[in-house]
Amino acid sequence: MSRPTRRNVIGAGAAATVGAVAAAVPTSAPAQSGGKAAWKLSRAVAGSRDAVTGPLDEMAKDVASLTGDSFRLTISEAAEQDATTVVAQVGKAEIAAALVDPAAAFADAPAAAILGGAPFGLNARLHAAWLADRRGLALINEVLGQRGLMAIPCGATGAAMGGWFQAEVTGADGFNGLKIAISGLGAGVMRRLGAEPVALAPKDIPAAFAAGQIGAAVWGQPYDDESLRLYQSASVLHYPGWWNGAGQLALIVNKAAYDALTEAQRTALTTAAAAANAKILARYDSQNPAALRRAVASGARLQPYGEAMLDACFAAARAEMDAIAAKDGAFKEVLASMNAMRRDGYLWMQLAETTFDTYMMIQQRKQTL
Repeated sequence: MSRPTRRNVIGAGAAATVGAVAAAVPTSAPAQSGGKAAWKLSRAVAGSRDAVTGPLDEMAKDVASLTGDSFRLTISEAAEQDATTVVAQVGKAEIAAALVDPAAAFADAPAAAILGGAPFGLNARLHAAWLADRRGLALINEVLGQRGLMAIPCGATGAAMGGWFQAEVTGADGFNGLKIAISGLGAGVMRRLGAEPVALAPKDIPAAFAAGQIGAAVWGQPYDDESLRLYQSASVLHYPGWWNGAGQLALIVNKAAYDALTEAQRTALTTAAAAANAKILARYDSQNPAALRRAVASGARLQPYGEAMLDACFAAARAEMDAIAAKDGAFKEVLASMNAMRRDGYLWMQLAETTFDTYMMIQQRKQTL
């Protein structure tokens, strides 16, 4: 089978388009007076992910600069609260916005969760194209609007590795009975494969490994995994991370608060978020190679999933997505839109991007670069 393509940095404007939503407006909204706005923004991702936190802090500075200091964002970490709780706070206007992983934040709303990426879905570049140019974001915001929310893409991380395992999985039946830390739509696929998904905060993963509570874990990029020293807990690093090829983070925003902004303030917010989106993916693409080398030097063993195993996972993923779509009309519509982009996008990429990337990877293996 073809090797996966290199991830490409999303253009700063590619993920900035925000679709119109039919909002259920909350009864209160964050403070704004005299054309000035002050928002509290909660960062519901682990503070150790400096590839995310740095660009987010820069985003706040950009918003203030672009608006002549009429719009200020105060960013705080969401401490021990999970993403679902933080999103509820946004809906109640207790805070104006939160940076979350949609896949984890909307377990009860798969049509919104797909904003974060889907098993065997789109890579980061195609996901950005779908959101911005194929009405993907507009469809998702229709769903979120029913909760008085809207989403702004803010932090593509790209496809990750395929998880840390204490024992190599050599076939799809190797997932049977395996307790694995994983969230999002991929958890349902793992369940179909016989695994037992376990919801864990990233910081709790090493202790869960040590206590024998899990035998495998999926979290972030190699650069993220290094902060938890996951190579000390599980030595086998499978790849690719088929449960999410995009890794899209998003600002989940109180719609009433957004509507109360001036047009210039709204433009500043979406522009700064798009810049952060590109910076975060660039940071991961820049830092992951060295982090992966360090993991291997520390004893990690890289193992690809074989094509037969990926075929079994693909079939399970398709069954899971179809089952959700059969019960959820909004998810069905969003999934159909994403799948149309998937068919077109990979038709194009196999002719241009993948052919070029594959040749360059051959040269990399020949050590001619």
